[in-house]
Amino acid sequence: MEGLIIQKYRDGAGVRNLHKEFGISRWYIKKILKSYGIKIRSSVEHKIMHRKGMVVGCFTCGNDVYKNETDVRENKGMGFFCCRECYYEFLKTASLGSKNHQWKGNRDLRDFVRHCPSHRDWVKAVFERDDYTCQMCYRRGVYLESHHLIPFKYIFEDFLNKYPDLSVQDDLEELCRLLSKYEPFFDINNGQTLCKKCHHFVTWKN
Repeated sequence: MEGLIIQKYRDGAGVRNLHKEFGISRWYIKKILKSYGIKIRSSVEHKIMHRKGMVVGCFTCGNDVYKNETDVRENKGMGFFCCRECYYEFLKTASLGSKNHQWKGNRDLRDFVRHCPSHRDWVKAVFERDDYTCQMCYRRGVYLESHHLIPFKYIFEDFLNKYPDLSVQDDLEELCRLLSKYEPFFDINNGQTLCKKCHHFVTWKN
């Protein structure tokens, strides 16, 4: 019986399956396997051994990525990625403008800047520098917003003046690409952390 247990385990049967089939304890099955120098598979290793899948290419770098059939079947056309860095690189390049799955047509360019990955990184950097504290009332633990010391609208006007030959209607994707890399929008020295009340006061005052 020991030989049959070892053969079935090597063929892919799990300890639980052998326990049900032969009616002996799992502890005794493991003892038999260890006595023959066979390593006991973890539950994760057992699942990997039996799952059905396929190798697909990373959407950014092309490296092989193993995905199960469910992931491949339910993918919404976003592609697969081998690491988080490749996914972020995809967000910064391949999902600009009308290629983004949340694109709603002729979206306002100002709205695009506020939703791009570079802007999210800028907001996080400003909050961390200011220790998540409003720089006017010095409160913590309240809803915070990032404020441009040089108003956003002035930076935006300077950007459009820098590219007078590009139009929103005909060159939308190129403008989105340039906006996501336009440094004045994401200069941490031009950022300030404010609570919602103080931000409203400063905006209304200006």
